Amino acid sequence: MDTTLPPVPTGSDLFRSALVERVRAARPAIVALMAPAGFGKSTFVRQLLDGVPAVAICDCRGAASEIELARRVVAALADENPERSGSLSQSETILGDEHASAADRVGVVLAAWRVRTRPALFVFENAEDAIADPGARDLLAKLLASRPEPRTIVVCSRESLRMHLSRFAPPHQILSLRAADLAFTADEIGAIFAETGASGAAIERVATISAGWPIAVLLMARFAHEGRLDPLLDALDDVAYEELHEYLADQVLGDAPAAVIDGLLTCAAIPHATERDVRLALGDGDAFAAFLAFTKTSPFVTRAADGAFTVHPLVGSTLLERHPTRIETLLAPAAAAYATAGEYQRAAEIQLARGDHAAAAEALEHIEVIEEDVPPLDYARVLASLDRAVVLRYPKLWSVTALARTFTVDSRLLHEEVELVWSRLPADAPPMTRIYLYVFRVLMLSYIGEYEPALALVEDFRAQIAAPQAPTTAMHAYLLYLRSLMTARLGRTKEAERDLEAAWPFINQMHIMAGGTLVTLGADVARVRGDRASERERLERAIEHGRKTSFSNFIAFYEAEAAFGAWLAGDDADYALHAFALEAEVVREGVRGFAFFSAATRGHEREPQQHDHLKWVACGNLVAAANTEDEATALRYADVAREAAAANRSPFTQVLAALAVAELSPSRRSALRAEAASLARRIDAAELHAAVDAIGRGEHGGFLEPFVRRYRRDAEGGLPKGGLIVELVTGRVVRDGEPVTLAEREHALLTAIAMRAEALSRDRLTDLLWPDLGESAARNAFHVCLHRLKARVGDENVVVRTREGYRLGSEVRVDLWEIDRALATLRSDGPLDARRLTGMRDVNEQLRATRP
Repeated sequence: MDTTLPPVPTGSDLFRSALVERVRAARPAIVALMAPAGFGKSTFVRQLLDGVPAVAICDCRGAASEIELARRVVAALADENPERSGSLSQSETILGDEHASAADRVGVVLAAWRVRTRPALFVFENAEDAIADPGARDLLAKLLASRPEPRTIVVCSRESLRMHLSRFAPPHQILSLRAADLAFTADEIGAIFAETGASGAAIERVATISAGWPIAVLLMARFAHEGRLDPLLDALDDVAYEELHEYLADQVLGDAPAAVIDGLLTCAAIPHATERDVRLALGDGDAFAAFLAFTKTSPFVTRAADGAFTVHPLVGSTLLERHPTRIETLLAPAAAAYATAGEYQRAAEIQLARGDHAAAAEALEHIEVIEEDVPPLDYARVLASLDRAVVLRYPKLWSVTALARTFTVDSRLLHEEVELVWSRLPADAPPMTRIYLYVFRVLMLSYIGEYEPALALVEDFRAQIAAPQAPTTAMHAYLLYLRSLMTARLGRTKEAERDLEAAWPFINQMHIMAGGTLVTLGADVARVRGDRASERERLERAIEHGRKTSFSNFIAFYEAEAAFGAWLAGDDADYALHAFALEAEVVREGVRGFAFFSAATRGHEREPQQHDHLKWVACGNLVAAANTEDEATALRYADVAREAAAANRSPFTQVLAALAVAELSPSRRSALRAEAASLARRIDAAELHAAVDAIGRGEHGGFLEPFVRRYRRDAEGGLPKGGLIVELVTGRVVRDGEPVTLAEREHALLTAIAMRAEALSRDRLTDLLWPDLGESAARNAFHVCLHRLKARVGDENVVVRTREGYRLGSEVRVDLWEIDRALATLRSDGPLDARRLTGMRDVNEQLRATRP
């Protein structure tokens, strides 16, 4: 395994060199530090982290639910790899969405966790709080079970983990350290007291009384430096071991000045408290000087390399319980000072630490993020923690959450929310705030098929500000962009194209709007004209812009359009590529608005849910109808597609649905072809008119010919074949129902790639399969094996190469992937009923299958 622990540093007398060496020598995948408070778990972890290239610390203190733990994991993942901050920011926002199920939100963090990373060390601090809650404990177990190989995990807990770690890693890759392991040895105690002037006898008494308990030893060392050790030891003869820490803490803190107590309280209450935070809270230079002097000799508080203060958990929790009202007095001035200075992010964080959600929201509302590609992670972290009722009172905050929730929750819900926020908007609201809400009012109306009312809203606002036809400002361009989205979907393609070209110079640097422009020009303009080359080029560029934003919901939108466009044109290779990419976004990122369509493109049965977008319910049923052998079932799918298209009110989708039903229902063919021709006349695309008219005459359908041929039962290649199935449970590989015999190494290569949907690099595969060969020999062995595998299976696309590495071809099915999808559907389908029980039994039978 690839260790992340660097060579042992030298220096500090308190460095636990023997213990650190023991951990490094073991090269563990999981380290469990289980000991009561005060055994130096956090201090020891910091020594392990020294020199590690990628580090993350997830503090589980107070994480009393799976969602709270999930939020903290996402924040820590951003520390592990700052380059992922964009996508993780969206994950934070989705985790705060109370309308998404707990399973869906947990799925978001699990997907983020599984992303392969460089070698890193991930620490769960204070894990006892997570273990106490069943949901959080279950999430922790799932995280341990799905640990990416380069990530070493350290779990620090005051209590037993209540789970067998051997479920998550082989025994030789697990190292557990308990109180006896973490206690100071006699030599370490001697080294700590070497400079105190304490006698050998006194040091022996310290070792006996403390039993090596680190916090007690360090406190007694402080007394030794002050010349008060012997009287203390005499007093401790009558103190029970379990009361030792409280007694020593009272001895130290009992005489501490108020400034020290206030400083400790501030650091305990504010996450990652900085020197400036403490200075503002204390409000007096002398008070801070007293606190700073205390920190230099006290084991109760440590200071990180970046200057942040951390209070020992025992002391922090004790002080917070003893002085709850003092927190308000200390933190309120600090938050106010940051707000006055225009540093609203830190003001919001401190207000949240005070528990004042309204004040935190008020501070965040001052921050302009809507024009950024993605909101900063710190911003998203606070926003996700706010009550939904509070967010609905702040237009900008709601707009940011809506952007991340688009295509992940029911569009009707978002429409209701934006109208509620709009109804509360004061008359003197700033123009930019009004434009935020106008944008979402228009978009949400369009997502529920209300294109005409949406267009009326845009025209109304343009009239209010006297916007010219040719934009001269960014706001003019934004409105023209919105207008074009509606006109394009209504079939006014020439008008939409003209407006988008005029708006482009003002919006092309904003990736969300640039992507939206390109997807409209591709899917709503070029597609209805049969211009496949322009459509594909524009959609590819839209996807590039989407990936720069890290908004997985918009990436999924663009991939869905690319997949459907390719399918419509009969471009099966491009269709398979984008269908696979869409599935990755839907499954990994929880973009549920495309779940039904994605399932249809991959040949999986699934019923549409409320969160499925109307257009994509129609498109998914069109695909399902073409893929179904049974004619009655195919017609049922096509009829449902026609109903969904009518509800969505986009004429081009209605044209396609009418043509599909016409092909599948001879008795209704004439009427439905006439309906398609009538609907096509709403779209200003002569190419479409010609294609539909030709189909009506029974002639070649032009650019729509590949589409209608999919529904003709005698069309060559019109229905899918059995395809290739990799059965990881049974160890078999089946093609078109027949087993395929593979050599051992070929089977191992196929299995390694099939274990996950994400691509694996060649280096990773050679490390797994040819660990004993040199780099060049392993590379050659890999390519020979891959060539033989493709030849044996009879399919060049069984394994495909991408920028990230090698993955299975889009047409290959894997039993465990399908089982995982089935379980996800069963979990989200509501109460347990006969159908769900049958589904669970089917899954159980699949998992119980034996190897031949």
